[in-house]
Amino acid sequence: MDKEILFIQFQLREIYDGNPWYGRPLMSILHQATTLDAWNKQVSSGHTNLVLLRHMINWRLFTISRLEEDANEHTNYFDDNNWRIILNATKENWLDAMNDLAVSQKRLLHLLSMASDGILDNDVPGRTYDYRYLLYGIIQHDIYHIGQIMISIKED
Repeated sequence: MDKEILFIQFQLREIYDGNPWYGRPLMSILHQATTLDAWNKQVSSGHTNLVLLRHMINWRLFTISRLEEDANEHTNYFDDNNWRIILNATKENWLDAMNDLAVSQKRLLHLLSMASDGILDNDVPGRTYDYRYLLYGIIQHDIYHIGQIMISIKED
């Protein structure tokens, strides 16, 4: 049985729209940001919430690309798009990003549902770490940025 992959999927679901131990899930916070017009608010890093959300999506897309056997995108593509400059942050951009996040969540969970624990020790193509490090990193990364977005919302 592939218990670790199942646990990773559980963690991804919990932080996305479940009942995470630390508080509110990502989608609840992002929906609140939509109603507060918080997508353009800068956080302590100097990035807007929209840039943070696109950054989170970029790392999920990178992970998806590495899990897909026919990954077409070179790692430089994701490095180049990691902190995209968004000059016109609008509610429509925010809603588009939320949709892209939902699509990436669904795709990532689907790919993990077809994977076994054996993949976790394999090196990620184009990187110097394994899939275990990457997947747990995505979970930690999402939680970190959820905290930044939540703080910016509470400051309103």
